[in-house]
Amino acid sequence: MVYDRIHLTFLIIPTGPFFGYQSTPNGISISKNEPVSALRTEIWNNYLTEYGNASFNLRAVDIEQQYYLSRYCPIQKKKKMVYDRIHLTFLIIPTGPFFGYQSTPNGISISKNEPVSALRTEIWNNYLTEYGNASFNLRAVDIERREYVYMEPEKKNSDYFNPKPSGISIHILVIQAND
Repeated sequence: MVYDRIHLTFLIIPTGPFFGYQSTPNGISISKNEPVSALRTEIWNNYLTEYGNASFNLRAVDIEQQYYLSRYCPIQKKKKMVYDRIHLTFLIIPTGPFFGYQSTPNGISISKNEPVSALRTEIWNNYLTEYGNASFNLRAVDIERREYVYMEPEKKNSDYFNPKPSGISIHILVIQAND
């Protein structure tokens, strides 16, 4: 099986039109063959639509050379803005079928009105397809109660998170299912 997707981590710098954005590293998965404009569109659609026509640039970081490259692609105008999305950070626990997974916090943006099963599908499609039919569950991090709450697939995402989730670094744990 050929995997043409790459997993990238990006950070939205909370300045200018994004001042006040709860900045945490976000993850995104995109085909290696897509142009930079497709990456830009994915970031816009999943993380920044609530900022209207704000313009932004992408900068690729070259760790070895210790500098960043500027990449500019114009934003495509949207006919209808969608404001029902929540931005969450999840962590895949590298045990069971995911043993050896290079676990770093990943970001995802999803409608608060969709069921948890849609969130699970997004995580699967963008991060875990190479694990075949591995079974996993989602656990919401509940800071107030100091526990991890099983996220029932038929409930809405909004049942577990406020429209603007708290500033904790991890909102969801992805763990192996107990068969």
